[in-house]
Amino acid sequence: MHMRPFATSGHLRLTSIMYKVCNRCRKANRTCRGYKDETDLIFRHHRHGLDHFRDHSDSQDEQGPPSDDPKTHIPSVAHYTTADWRNATFEREAREQFLLDYSVISSDRSLSRGYLEGLRQLLVYCGPSSELSQAVTIVSFASYANKHSRPEISAEAKYLYFQLLQSFQRTISNVATSNIVEPLLTAVLLGLYEIISTTEAYPSAHSAHSKGVSAILTSEHSPFDIFAGAKLFQMSNPLRLDPARLENSRNHGILCAPLLADSVQSLDSIMVRTRPIAARMQQLIKSPTDMTAEELGQLREDMILLVRDYAQWAENQPPEWSPKLIGTMNQSQARSAGTIYWPGRLESYFDLYVAGIWNCYRKSRLLFLDQVIRCELQFPEPDRKLTVGRLYSEVQTLAADLAASVHFHLTGSAEMPPSSPHGVITPGKSVGGLLILHPLTVSSTLSVVSPEMQTHFRNCLAWIGDNMGIGQATLLAKNPGGLPYNFIKDGHVLVWAGMLVSQI
Repeated sequence: MHMRPFATSGHLRLTSIMYKVCNRCRKANRTCRGYKDETDLIFRHHRHGLDHFRDHSDSQDEQGPPSDDPKTHIPSVAHYTTADWRNATFEREAREQFLLDYSVISSDRSLSRGYLEGLRQLLVYCGPSSELSQAVTIVSFASYANKHSRPEISAEAKYLYFQLLQSFQRTISNVATSNIVEPLLTAVLLGLYEIISTTEAYPSAHSAHSKGVSAILTSEHSPFDIFAGAKLFQMSNPLRLDPARLENSRNHGILCAPLLADSVQSLDSIMVRTRPIAARMQQLIKSPTDMTAEELGQLREDMILLVRDYAQWAENQPPEWSPKLIGTMNQSQARSAGTIYWPGRLESYFDLYVAGIWNCYRKSRLLFLDQVIRCELQFPEPDRKLTVGRLYSEVQTLAADLAASVHFHLTGSAEMPPSSPHGVITPGKSVGGLLILHPLTVSSTLSVVSPEMQTHFRNCLAWIGDNMGIGQATLLAKNPGGLPYNFIKDGHVLVWAGMLVSQI
C-alpha cells in the first residue's frame, strides 16, 4: 500500500519490510509480529502487548521475514487493568485538568499565539466520539497517572492508546478525504502522550508521531507551507480555527509575535538558514582538507551574517516581549529556594508562549555558537571578525538568560519565590515544563556551557519529571548526551506543532 499524500520525496511503502523478533516469541516457538523499525514510515505502529514494555532484555538483533500482510494490522493489546476507578466524572475531570494544564490562552493575539489554544473549540467541532477526543482522554489519563502515581490509570491510558492506533492508521492513510486539522492535532496529542509516559524501560516512540505531523504538514492537502528539507518546520500560514470553517491566516512563521510577522524576520527563517550552514561547519571540522579556500571564505561570511541575524532577532522584538525583571538571588538564596533556582536574575514574560519562543531562540543560538567557537578555535579567522572571547561572552549571557526564565516557566509566577526552609516549590502549569524541556536538554550537553550550569539544567529537568508528570524529562535529565539528536529534534517538532491551531 502506498501513502502518496504523505511522501516528502517518493512514496512510503508499508509492505516488504523487516520486523524485529523478540526473544519471548522465539523461545516459545511462535510467530512474532515484531515492530517496524523503518525511518521512512509516518507512524511506527507498535505491535506488542503491554508486557513487552516491561521487559527490554529482548534481543533487537534478530529479524524475521518480511510481512506479507499489506494492511499491516495492529493486533489488539491485552487489557491488563481493572477500571473500577473509571467513570464519567473522573474522565471529565481528568480531561479538564489536562486542558487547563497544557494550554496557554493568549490574552492578546497580536502578541501571542498561545498553546493548544484552539483545542477546546476543535473538540466541540469534532464531537465526543472523534479520534481527537479519544486522544485527549488518553493523554489526560497519562498525565494524571504520572502526577498522582497511579500505575493502573497509566496502564489504562496505554491500552486505549494502542486501541486508537488501529483506527488512526486508517484515518491517516486517507487524509485526503478528511479534515486535515483533526488528524494533525490527534498526532500531536499522541506524541505528547509518548513524551509524558516515557520511562527508562519504555524510552518513547514520539519520533513516529513527529514524522506523522511532518508528513501531514507536507502533504498536498495541507494548508501549510513547510520547509521540510531543513528538518524543521516553518509555517507560513498558522491555521486559525472557526467552528464552521477553517481559514488560513496571513501570518508568516510561528516563532514570532503575530503583529510583527510581516515586518520582522521570524526565528523560523533563521533556524531554517542555520541548518545548512551548521552542516558545512561540521564538514569543515571533520574534513578540513575537503574545503577549498574559496568555500572556506564563503562559509565565514555566512557564519558572520548568521551571528549578526541571531543578535538582531532579539533586538527587534516588541517591547511587550522583553523579559521583565522580577528580582535577583545570591547563591545562598538560590540554594535555599530550591533545585530550579540559579544565582542571578529571575525574569517573567508576557506568557508561556513568549517565554517558550525566547528559549527556543536561546537554544538555537547556543547550538550555533558552540559550532562557531569550535571552528574559530581550530581555524582562526585572519581578520578576527569573530573573536572567541566575544562569542564566549554571548554564550554566558544566553545560558544565564535561560536560567533566569526557569522560575516563570515552572511556577508561572511573576513574583519572587516565597521563603521556604525546605525549598518547597509549587509547580505551575505543566505546559511550562514542556516548552522549556528541549532548551534545557540541549544546553545541558554543550561544551561551551559551564559544567556547573549543565548540572543545574539537568536538575531542572529532573524536577520537571518529578513534579510535572512529564516522564521524558526524567530520562533527559539522566543522560541527555547519550540520546540521538533526532530523539530531541522530533520532540521539538511535536511541542511546537501545538501552536498551529488557534481559536478565533
